[in-house]
Amino acid sequence: MAVELNEVGDVILDPAAMRALAGNDRYFLLERLRKSGPSTAAELEADIADLVRLAEVELVTGPDDSGRWTAVGRGLFLRVPDDPEDAVAARELVGLMLLDGADTPRRWVREEMHRLEALWFAAAGKLSVRVGLTPRELDEIQAAIEKLLEPYVNRRDEAVDDLRDVRILGYFLPSAG
Repeated sequence: MAVELNEVGDVILDPAAMRALAGNDRYFLLERLRKSGPSTAAELEADIADLVRLAEVELVTGPDDSGRWTAVGRGLFLRVPDDPEDAVAARELVGLMLLDGADTPRRWVREEMHRLEALWFAAAGKLSVRVGLTPRELDEIQAAIEKLLEPYVNRRDEAVDDLRDVRILGYFLPSAG
């Protein structure tokens, strides 16, 4: 079975992939591999068994002839499964994903902000809104944001003046009651 990708090249996780990533360091290994590009287990300081497990659920390919492993897709897309056991794995994985990069704004302020030209500094910012929503409305908002960003995510190396990588973080954090 081939892994399914969404419109922006993210792997749509099935329950087996969620279980392979939840509750261990494989999620962080996959992210290191995604950021570093094709790498050997030694370069990743990884256990081969973890890479093999990620390959079994089609999140990585490899090793190639030079021992390098490659991450599949650009990122991960998760739908919470109906099965209660699979939903537990989804919750664990979402926790890992939300906390991975939680320090990104702090690092950006410390390392990048002071180096920005005025125009880029003025464009930076934060959106923090508290609003009453139903689960369906929240899903619709997330889908609309993803659709809005899709042409930019899929943009190939176009000749665009002053094009830079921009990290957009969005946390959708409903209250528990």
